[in-house]
Amino acid sequence: VPPERWDLFHEMLLTDELSRAGSGGLVWNLLGGFGIGCPPLVKFGKKELVDRLLPGILAGDKRICLAITEPDAGSDVANLGCEAKLTPDGKHYIVNGEKKWIGNGSMGGITVVWARSDEDGAVHGFVVPQESEGYTGTTMKAKLALRAIHQAEITLENVFVPTENVLPHAKSFRD
Repeated sequence: VPPERWDLFHEMLLTDELSRAGSGGLVWNLLGGFGIGCPPLVKFGKKELVDRLLPGILAGDKRICLAITEPDAGSDVANLGCEAKLTPDGKHYIVNGEKKWIGNGSMGGITVVWARSDEDGAVHGFVVPQESEGYTGTTMKAKLALRAIHQAEITLENVFVPTENVLPHAKSFRD
């Protein structure tokens, strides 16, 4: 299926076929990061960013994941501690914080990190290559019987993210 024609119907067919293996862990390993990390990028990313990253993700050359959950906030987006500060020149955000229980979080791909911006106080998605300086992903022992999925704890220390890699905040999703 050409990428421009891929939709929820195709995802459901793929998930149904993979589920025949009888392993939720297998399905999460193969589709979990892709299934929740890719949609925000495709739906809200700038065209140039999507055009640059999506072919490698769809070809399987890069993994993608979504990083919301934190050690102290869980998945409560309103209380995220991860923060992003705009640089004085306005070209980058510097992201700092921790994420935990992130599927594919240290597999050499791309992480969509949700963090609070100092610029407007809103939560935004920051598309971060895992090879970025200051990004550390440490493999965790799997929890909740999902032993087939790779889980990671992520530490972000002064990770520079170009402004073109920023997804809009949640309020923008309704617009």
